[in-house]
Amino acid sequence: AVKQMGRNIELIRFKQFGEDLVLLELLTAVSAKAQPVRGDTATTSGGQKTIADAFEEASTELKGLYADLEAYLLGLNDDVTQKELRYYYAFKRIKNFACVEIKPSLGLLRVYVKEDPVRGFDETEGLVRDVTGVGHYGTGNVELTLRSHEDLEATKYLIETSYLAS
Repeated sequence: AVKQMGRNIELIRFKQFGEDLVLLELLTAVSAKAQPVRGDTATTSGGQKTIADAFEEASTELKGLYADLEAYLLGLNDDVTQKELRYYYAFKRIKNFACVEIKPSLGLLRVYVKEDPVRGFDETEGLVRDVTGVGHYGTGNVELTLRSHEDLEATKYLIETSYLAS
């Protein structure tokens, strides 16, 4: 029935162990595809491209970087799910812990994670930026800019921290 309803539905089973522990188990997750509205185009009035268009325009290297990032995020645990939204991909357990934008014109990926910006990470390398109070799509207050596999390796600890906190 969940698969036939055509709505975004997640079926979660919970079990209580004692008074302090609760197990949440994702049984099924169904994402309904958005139906195109008549007159809707691939870009919005502001010229913003959808995530599907951005992926199609990306270079082979950028697609490879995204594939490695996606494999890493989904490989964190069996409870991680991915959802394609209009402008970004969201990765979540119970809540979103990472949101990914593809920027083909800049040749990079932007990953937003939930992290404590006061923690003291080094913003001088251009990989990490505090975006608290800055408008952006997706969840998170820290922006990771990935241009290469080395950038991904250097920022995995922040992604994992966000995953563990979700």
